[in-house]
Amino acid sequence: MDYFMMQQDARVQNVAELAPGAPKLKSLTREQVRDIPITEILYVREGQQNEYPDFLEGYMLVSERLKRILGKYQKDTLFKTMILIEKERNRQEVYYLMSVPEVDCLSVETVYDKRGDVIEAVLDASRVGHARIFHVSGCGKRVFLRLDVAESILRRDSYGVWFERLKEETGGQCR
Repeated sequence: MDYFMMQQDARVQNVAELAPGAPKLKSLTREQVRDIPITEILYVREGQQNEYPDFLEGYMLVSERLKRILGKYQKDTLFKTMILIEKERNRQEVYYLMSVPEVDCLSVETVYDKRGDVIEAVLDASRVGHARIFHVSGCGKRVFLRLDVAESILRRDSYGVWFERLKEETGGQCR
């Protein structure tokens, strides 16, 4: 099975940013996400023509369209409603804070920098199990997903989502 890292498309300009003082959503653990109230209101930084892609990677927020797709493929994904309000333009957008399971599946072939951060993730496919959407232990809060999930997202004309194919180890060999 092929795996991909889901990213925010770097070509999207003026991506909406949360106003100063907003909680650090990306650093929340699964338990902390579970404890968040059903709906939260967050304010967006003013003064620019904000764009709202389907995936706001820096905050682990997904649009309604992406939530529907991801929820079908990974039933234990947690979603919390986040209303993004841009007061200056009288605009509000509904997003969902996403928390997916974490899987310990990095291969020994993974490349690290001097600080120990992952430069190139190589997955050990035999350790991924049945997970379709997941975080990888040791890779921070990056979102990884199987080919079938990536294809489903692409078929539905998502906006601002980019996929990077990962190297995968199967039976001791990288492919």
